[in-house]
Amino acid sequence: MKVIVFRYVILLSLFTNTSCYLHRKSYRISEGTKVDACMKRWTYKDSFDEQNIKVLLFYKKYSFDIQAFPNLVIGVTNGNDTIAIIDKDSEVTIEKFRLVKIKPSIWTDVDKEIYKVGHIISKHAKVNDLFCNVHVAYYGKLYTLN
Repeated sequence: MKVIVFRYVILLSLFTNTSCYLHRKSYRISEGTKVDACMKRWTYKDSFDEQNIKVLLFYKKYSFDIQAFPNLVIGVTNGNDTIAIIDKDSEVTIEKFRLVKIKPSIWTDVDKEIYKVGHIISKHAKVNDLFCNVHVAYYGKLYTLN
C-alpha cells in the first residue's frame, strides 16, 4: 500500500512540474516572439544630443563564449520619448528610475555587427512591453549622475 501511495505522489509531482514547465515554456516563446518583433522595428542611430534620461530598464553587458553583448538601457527623455541606448564601453550598473547622462559614442560598422543586443525576455509582461514603446535605439555611452 505504501508503495502505491509513494508512486502516486511521485507521478503527481512529475505531472505538476511538467505542466508548470510547459506553461513557462509557452510564455517564454510568446513573449520572446513579441520582444523580437518589437526590436526589429527599432531604428538605430548614431548621433543625438547629449542628454539625461530616466532609466526604466537596464541590462548589463556580458559575454557568452565568443559573443559580446552590450549594455542596454531603455529610458524616458525629458520630452517623454522612450528610447534605447546601446553602450559597449561603460562598466556601470544602473538602478531603475535613476537619472543617467547619455553621450554620443563612435561605433564602427564592425562594432555594430559584433555588439548586438542579446535575446532578452522578462518574466513580467509589462517589462517586455517596454521594448514595444521604443522606436529609436542610439549607439552611445552611459554616465551615472551622482
